[in-house]
Amino acid sequence: FGKIFGFILIESSDPKIKNFIDYIIEEIKIHYSESQKSEMDAFGNFNLERSFETTLQKTNLSIARYLQIERISLDLNKIHALVGVLKEGFIYFTALGDINGYLLHYKLKNEYAIVNIYEEEYSRENEINPLKLFTQTIAGKVEKQDYCFFCTSNVMDYFSLDKIKNTVTQNNPQDIQRQCKTVLSSISLPKHFLISLIMPAVLAQTKKIL
Repeated sequence: FGKIFGFILIESSDPKIKNFIDYIIEEIKIHYSESQKSEMDAFGNFNLERSFETTLQKTNLSIARYLQIERISLDLNKIHALVGVLKEGFIYFTALGDINGYLLHYKLKNEYAIVNIYEEEYSRENEINPLKLFTQTIAGKVEKQDYCFFCTSNVMDYFSLDKIKNTVTQNNPQDIQRQCKTVLSSISLPKHFLISLIMPAVLAQTKKIL
């Protein structure tokens, strides 16, 4: 059924936000688990794309209902989130807020092409409807030797694309994590950074979230 991955960052001082984030994560997991039954045909084939889209639609409804019941006053422009699913080299994802995504596509002789697969597109002046929080779904193919790198856009203030490419493709997961944390933890201004890295299975047994 694939592997769900992602991250959520919400800029708010409201103490209810932590529970709200936990709620969103649980709702995504619950709805995706439920879709595994509804999107399986009589031959045992699982429609990954439709399952993911159904999960997002139901999660939007859950979020709108939660905000209304809990009476949380929240600027939805302050939500930065990535939700994706990966199965057998196919990836489907949606992003909200200041998120960047890059595919490091293997070419020849350990050379990689950097493909920009997502950058935040909406204007901060636009009002976001909770019922349409997660809408646009992007799909693609990740080859066996490719990497996917997602991050909040402020990470790019401290890393060039070439630096990301070299760090990711030339190190093991532990060293990547260490190098990223070394740079980002040295920032004097209080900021939050999120990174999600999908690595070739031959190099990493698990996906690392930094």
